[in-house]
Amino acid sequence: MFRTLPGLSVVLLSLLVGTARAEPPGKPRGGHHVSRHGGGHGPVACITPWGVDFCALTGRDVTLALPPEMGGSPVAAGSSWTIATAWGTNARGGLPGLPLSYRPGYQTAFPDDPMQDFVSKVERFTVVIDPGTHRERRFVFREPMERALLTTIGDYWGAGGLTGTGIDADGQWITFVPTFAPLSVGDHEIHFIYTLSAESCDGFPSFDGEPLTFEGGHCLPAGDFAIFPDWHPYTITFAPR
Repeated sequence: MFRTLPGLSVVLLSLLVGTARAEPPGKPRGGHHVSRHGGGHGPVACITPWGVDFCALTGRDVTLALPPEMGGSPVAAGSSWTIATAWGTNARGGLPGLPLSYRPGYQTAFPDDPMQDFVSKVERFTVVIDPGTHRERRFVFREPMERALLTTIGDYWGAGGLTGTGIDADGQWITFVPTFAPLSVGDHEIHFIYTLSAESCDGFPSFDGEPLTFEGGHCLPAGDFAIFPDWHPYTITFAPR
């Protein structure tokens, strides 16, 4: 599920020149202000545009680099960074007022736990920086759970959850935190691709009449799917300090 799509779809999030290299997880604080220096790089911005301390949440000092359409600010040159890589589902057994719901014929070994279904099906994720240019860098993470953090939707988005009412705040949220070396000053397009062994759906009921399908933002398809840019363009900016 990803914000900016029908229903609760959260493409943000549930809803990435230089010689960028993937770094082992450090300790981030992503988002807007409240800066510090991390990992020998530039200053780290820890507070997300929606007011959550990303560094404290993930236990790493790294800036959550977001496009301006998602409320992001330019990343300070020299800063380590990550992107919004996530997926959200209903709680195990469903939430009050939000019963577990799937389209007819949906196949899952975990009908009572849509997050476990997703975890069992995600095979890898790929981040491509500056695709189609001479600066292109591609990182394939074949053990995605090594970079995963499982929280509630409220932990990631605040007490109001994605709806703002809090009805979904106890839903499940997974975010992946690959950390990358600083990029050159300027704009950088990012692609983020999930690879799943089979379709996985979030278990939420329809919120605005949208279908409980991929087209409705409730499911990820089998195989490769580029959440960014297919569901939302993702261009970040590095600015001089």
